[in-house]
Amino acid sequence: MKTAGVSTTDEGTASQQAGQVSSPLSDPERIQAIQDYFEGDAELFQTYSEACMAQFPLDIQDGNEACEAGDLQALQRVTHSLKSVLLTLGYSALGAQARDTETLSAAGDATAANANWSALVAQLNKLNSGGDNRGL
Repeated sequence: MKTAGVSTTDEGTASQQAGQVSSPLSDPERIQAIQDYFEGDAELFQTYSEACMAQFPLDIQDGNEACEAGDLQALQRVTHSLKSVLLTLGYSALGAQARDTETLSAAGDATAANANWSALVAQLNKLNSGGDNRGL
């Protein structure tokens, strides 16, 4: 089945995804990410997205530990990875926020990097809990 330019192998997958907040099949950024990075394969996107959602708490823990230790290089590594993942998932605003935190970490601005990290964590937690981040 093809829905909104996105391929799915069965109707259940499409309807299941369409029922989620910020569903890949109803959000233009996610639809574009599916096309750009997953060759239109919504099931592959969903599998990748679920794996990323499971990883986010571990990334948050690593970033929090880096902030607490004043380890800007570690924070830079975490945010670099998050930047790429978030862009691949179609969350460009969150990807930009991660990029900004990465840049601040690389520049050695601990105060600004930590503040950006805290804001990013709040958005990742909202995303991971099913909150609607389309307006970010």
